[in-house]
Amino acid sequence: MSGKYKKCDKNAGTVGEMGEEHIFSKIFAPGASNAKIAYYEHVLSQNCPKLSGLSTGPVGKIGTFLCSALLPEHMEILLENAEATSNDVEELAKILAVRFGLAPRKKDGNAQLHKLMLHLYERKKEANREKRPEVAVVPVEEMALYAGIKRQTMYDYLHRWLDLQILKKTSFVSNGKVVIGYELNGTNLEGAFRKAETTIKNHMDASFKLIENLQNEIKKEKLRDANAASPSEGHLSQ
Repeated sequence: MSGKYKKCDKNAGTVGEMGEEHIFSKIFAPGASNAKIAYYEHVLSQNCPKLSGLSTGPVGKIGTFLCSALLPEHMEILLENAEATSNDVEELAKILAVRFGLAPRKKDGNAQLHKLMLHLYERKKEANREKRPEVAVVPVEEMALYAGIKRQTMYDYLHRWLDLQILKKTSFVSNGKVVIGYELNGTNLEGAFRKAETTIKNHMDASFKLIENLQNEIKKEKLRDANAASPSEGHLSQ
């Protein structure tokens, strides 16, 4: 791959160009967030993405930071109430997927994402046991195979896992080739889903900052209206 790619600011205006080396350094930088990875991947595929729509408007410095830096663009969180009817492993995995919004949302959806979840967990355990981190990394093609869906459909579902930070993108070199895939974003299932807890909490914190800002602005507006009305009332009384 060669050439340069356009970079856009939050107003979707072109602000320059960056080479592929710069983009890949951002994608594979240590500690790079899934949100940043998704952004630079989008630069590669779409040239000009729109940055976080959540950061627009007068939400204050803290609210803006929370919205634009911590939360992915167009994140959709769907938490459902579901209870397991048994302690069967597949049943528990299905319920977990439903509760975190990872299960197919169409009634006729046939993606077996709970089986993918169990496979990712087994690969993580094997990687920890053998002290070979690369074993935990599963390419998209393999993920689709375990979920019983097509590769492109797997990409459609994948963003939910990444939005909640349950999975992280990882690359490693095998036989001279760069292998790219995804793994649980923690040492086990609980660790990965704790990342989802943090993501949801960040979303709620940003939302309550918006509520706080809204209340303050309403109060200021009332005071401005009252101050504007006061001189007129005084003039009439004279």
